[in-house]
Amino acid sequence: MQSQHSLDEDRELVARVKAGDLAAFRSLFDKYQKRVYVICYGVVRHHEDALDIVQETFIKAHHALPYFRGDSNFYTWLYRIASNTCLDFLRKQKRRPKGEPLAEEQKLNTEEEEKKGVVLKSPDNPRKTVVERELGKEIDAAIQALPPDHRIIVILREVDQLSYEEIAKTLGVRVGTVMSRLFYARKKLQERLKGL
Repeated sequence: MQSQHSLDEDRELVARVKAGDLAAFRSLFDKYQKRVYVICYGVVRHHEDALDIVQETFIKAHHALPYFRGDSNFYTWLYRIASNTCLDFLRKQKRRPKGEPLAEEQKLNTEEEEKKGVVLKSPDNPRKTVVERELGKEIDAAIQALPPDHRIIVILREVDQLSYEEIAKTLGVRVGTVMSRLFYARKKLQERLKGL
């Protein structure tokens, strides 16, 4: 959930974009591009496709921003665009999403952050590393096996930590639908990961 300061900052940036300030849109892009990428990658499971969808999401947002009334938070509105763009992409593909292990992608990001001093590296423990990598692959495969509408909800809830209400607004469904889909998604994940 976002802080009030962050929400106020978004409102100000949106107002500036509507007034023609392109730098303000760049600020919104910089603030949300990584979070949107995580959602897109989690759904389509392919780095290049996710990057394309992120670009498409922000292009759609830029075109639609003059019509954004502010009934919801900007990030909720943006995530709805991203989610719908992902689902449109999957419908057009008419095939299962390409699979790249999310754990490996996260490992690369962590290694880059370690180099920059952002993440403290834990002591090397080869056995623990192998176990974590294998567990990550199993979790990735279990998430990949979920239907796209369940996969999006798991990502928005577990990765982006949105509330049920925020997810409902993002996806344009009722809170009860979010809870139901999340329940069944978690149940399927538990069944698949039983015994690990």
